[in-house]
Formats: sequence, C-alpha cells, structure tokens
Amino acid sequence: MAEPEPGPLVVIRDRTPAPSEQTERFWSQAIERFEAAAAGRLIERDLIVGEVPVRLGFAGLAMYDAVFPAFEHLVSQTRMEPARRVLIWDTASTGVEPPEPIWNETDVGPHGEVLSLGKGSIHAAADGWGRLLVYDARSGTLVFHAPDVALFPWHEYAAPMRSGLHWLLTGTKRHLIHGAAVGEGGRGLLVTAPSGSGKSTLAVACFCAGLDVAGDDFVVVTLDGAPRAHSLYATAKLDRRSIELLGPDPSLITNPGFTDDEKAVLDLRRGPIVTKLPIDGIVVPRLTGVSTLALRRIGAAEALRQIGPSSLVVMPRPRGPALATAAELARNLPAWHLELGEDVLAAVGCIRDLLAAEVAV
Repeated sequence: MAEPEPGPLVVIRDRTPAPSEQTERFWSQAIERFEAAAAGRLIERDLIVGEVPVRLGFAGLAMYDAVFPAFEHLVSQTRMEPARRVLIWDTASTGVEPPEPIWNETDVGPHGEVLSLGKGSIHAAADGWGRLLVYDARSGTLVFHAPDVALFPWHEYAAPMRSGLHWLLTGTKRHLIHGAAVGEGGRGLLVTAPSGSGKSTLAVACFCAGLDVAGDDFVVVTLDGAPRAHSLYATAKLDRRSIELLGPDPSLITNPGFTDDEKAVLDLRRGPIVTKLPIDGIVVPRLTGVSTLALRRIGAAEALRQIGPSSLVVMPRPRGPALATAAELARNLPAWHLELGEDVLAAVGCIRDLLAAEVAV
C-alpha cells in the first residue's frame, strides 16, 4: 500500500458538528472498548516525547510488537505520572470491536480527519484500511484501534499514529514539524522541505556517517527557551533510488521485500539516534540530479515557504499553531538552500561544515 502523498493545502468546508451528547457517548464507548480489550493483558510503557511524559497502554502483544519499536528509544527510565495517555488495541487478537462511527464517508477529509468532529474537545481520524484515532483534549488521551495487525500498511510501522500524536503533543510552544534533525558537537540543524525533496536521504546519509539524528521525517519542535527538535520515531523511510544511492546496512531494513510503490523502513535504534537536538539553523534540501551540490543562504520568507506549507499539508486541523512555530523558526534562525548532488558524502561534509562553522557564529 502506497503512502498517501500530501497534496496542496486546500480549504476544507466545515461539516455540521455532531451533537455533543453523541460525541461524548462515542468517546465513552472507545474507552470502554479498550478497557474490555486490555482486561488481563494490559502492557504499559512510559515515554518522554517532546519533554512530555506519555504512557502507552497496549491490549496485548499484537499491537505492542507492531507499534512500540518506533518509540522504544524514548522510554523513560523512571515511572512517572503521565501528562498524556495512549490506549491501543486491535480486534483480531482481542475480539473487541471499536465503537460504531458517528459520521459518514462525506464527513472524512484529508488524512482521514473526521470533519464533523474537532470543533470541540474531541478529534478523530478514520483511514481507509481501518485505523481509528480518537483524541480527547480534556483528558489528554488518545485511542488507537486497528482491525488487525496484519493489515498495517508499511508507513504505519514507520510512523504510527501520526495524526493522533499531532493532537496529543501540540502545546503553546510545542508542535510536530515535517522535517528531519541532524547534529554534531552539541549543535543541530532542522532539515525541512516538501516530500520528495531529499530530506530523508540527507538525514540517513548523516546517520550512516555517524552524525546525531533525531528523526528523518517528523520531529517535535519546542520553543520554550532555545529551539529544540525532539525525536518522535526511531525509523526512516527511503525509496528505492535512495537505498541504491546510500547503500545502508541491509540489516536496518525492516521490510526488505518492499514494493516499488512502497518505501524501505529503516530501524535506527542501533545507530546514533538521539532524543533531542538544538536547532541552530535550517537546511532546505532539493534533489536535482546534478553531479555537484550547491549551497546558498536564504532569507526568512523563503525558509518559511518551505517549513510552513510542508508541515501544514500533512497534518489534520488545527494547523495554525504549527504555522506560528514555523514562522518563529524562520524569523530567528539562519537558513540555507542545499541542492543535493550525486555525491552524498559531499552533502554530509557540507552539513558538518555548517555545524562546525556557519551555525556557530
């Protein structure tokens, strides 16, 4: 199953909101169904995600084995009272169905977002392969249901619950950003651009060269103090062309039989993945197919054009706060446009030079 390609940012026509009593009943049923699924088989793991304590609760091993590896590097060494919770179950291994939807097909918009919800405290997303995400802002709780782990598309293994985590983690000074983060020597760069630009290729090249990497496609950015990029997933996604170009260790690829309309999912837990990096600058890469790379400084407006829309088109609503975060980063940090050539080692060297010299001033 191909990963949904982000299209242009479109104006979404609001739907009539679902009645509040119906929404509340749906949410209560989602919690009750998880509790029934988890009875006698609950597995809990505490994480720190973007400086937020998050407790994952799994109804048995099926979903645990499918979802947890992407987050294992974020495990908290001490058990603490979580600020957020995620409740995860599937029907195939537990026999427990999700609640009946309170929307119809015309209520489902981009990224599966249920447009008849979201005006209040409860948000939902329902994808075509059967995934259901429901978030309640009052309790800071996300519910994730799948019909069967066997139905997981490759991109769900790489980036589980992405839309739900956007709701779960968004705060006044904390948002998901569509970008990678790489660093060395206590400094870091946010690598961001629209899909297909080469940011994952560049991030994995840096990973293979031993640089610190906090993520290849999505990171949690905090602006409370100096800006930082926090790791979300210990995975990377590469198309076949990038695999051939980089030649990563084959043992890192978790789906070696990936098809041409899929991407390879790399497990980064055995390498230099870090939980956070400072953001000292922004790099906007672009794959050009030319033999040599080129680096040029760009202004805040151009940087924002790359960071802002790139993040907005892949996230459900509300999107405004993420745009404000992107604007603050573009306004306050130096930024460069990097045309990637075929010499990946030269591109990594360019990143190292920026970290050592330009970013330091």
